[in-house]
Amino acid sequence: MIKYIASAILILAATSLQAQEKVKWQLDSCISFAQEENIQINRSKLNMERVQQDELNAKASLLPSINASASQGFNFGQSIDPFTNQFATERVQYGNYGASLSFDLFRGLSKYKEVKRSQTDYEVNKLETDRMINDISLNIATGYLQILFQQELLKVAQEQVAISQMQVDRVKQLFDAGQVANSDYLDIKAQLANDELTKVKAENELLLSYVNLVQLMQLPAELQRDFDIEVPDLSAYDNMELFVTPGEVYNAALEIMPEVLRDKESIARNEMNLQVVKGNYWPSLSFTAFAGSGYSGRNYNDFNDPESGTKSWGDQFNDNLNYQTGLSLRIPIYNGLAVRTSTQKAEIAIREASYNLSETKNNLEQAIQKAYYDALAAKQKYSASITAVESLTEAFAYSQLEYEEGVIDQVTYNQVKTNLTKAESDLVQAKFDYIFRLKILDFYQGKPLEL
Repeated sequence: MIKYIASAILILAATSLQAQEKVKWQLDSCISFAQEENIQINRSKLNMERVQQDELNAKASLLPSINASASQGFNFGQSIDPFTNQFATERVQYGNYGASLSFDLFRGLSKYKEVKRSQTDYEVNKLETDRMINDISLNIATGYLQILFQQELLKVAQEQVAISQMQVDRVKQLFDAGQVANSDYLDIKAQLANDELTKVKAENELLLSYVNLVQLMQLPAELQRDFDIEVPDLSAYDNMELFVTPGEVYNAALEIMPEVLRDKESIARNEMNLQVVKGNYWPSLSFTAFAGSGYSGRNYNDFNDPESGTKSWGDQFNDNLNYQTGLSLRIPIYNGLAVRTSTQKAEIAIREASYNLSETKNNLEQAIQKAYYDALAAKQKYSASITAVESLTEAFAYSQLEYEEGVIDQVTYNQVKTNLTKAESDLVQAKFDYIFRLKILDFYQGKPLEL
């Protein structure tokens, strides 16, 4: 709530007469900024980096494991020297050094499949990030159009206030001259007050539209102060028709919508996971190798003569070198049904991913059909609203003349004016609703969100 109030105050300050010249943002600039700054999108990108590390780890597991070890110490009291196998009671220095190598020769191709699975994991996460980007882009476009819509409504309200003010000034002159009753003068003043209230409401709605957009963009406070949007030329949409069918839009969406591609990759990912699990049914064969040496303080130059001195570290290292190699075969026989249940779970996950894909396609088709027929209805409403405004504008012009000549009363005049105001508001709403529906259809076809 505090953030909301702070944003409102900042934007209100930016709209004042004393404000500095505002920075005009186009729709694509707003979308680009939001894509860079959105926390959810950035968090999803971090997850992509994490999955990349998992992929690197899976690839590295295909390589041999090499380790080295070294220990150095002293034995005290009675102990067995590891190199002479003789009891010693004095302090004896010793050292052990070694290097080992291990390598899986065969594990049912599980490691190779794990690499493939990690690659599909990355694609799934990338496509989920793309879906988030699409969602925030569409929300930004909606917020941007909402500001344009509220600006147009404010213009309508301001025009009505100007018309009412002119009528108040005229009726006041007539009232001062004693040519109209006091009730007529009060009625027209009440109409002016009502129009001013409508204008105030439109100003507030416009302000809240700005707040909504900057919050969607997660715009820093220092940029909110001078923030404003570029008002595009929307005249091209006045006679724009629908040149696509719902089927054409749906077919295009199936190829590009990240939620569809994500669910397809999820199926591939689960199929690869099934192959990884099934690899545990196969025997595994591993190769190991070891090389080591050691040092003992009781290893004398003359084995039976301690007075001959201890052999040097280099001589002992060469003398004590030893090597080991081996193969290890593991044949799975019974492991508490662990592999079988894991396989069945993996198969269930594949079926579930298939259902998710079907559900996503159904939802997408329904959304596209709704967007198409909403656009068709908006176009028809827009055309009808244009006709209504043209007719009511002409009727209002006649009503003004009739009212000034005393042919109609204040109530009739106000009713005609109210009808015109409502028709103009409906026209603005219909126009922007139609533009918004067209943008949604463009969005499903992969076209850039721009005005």
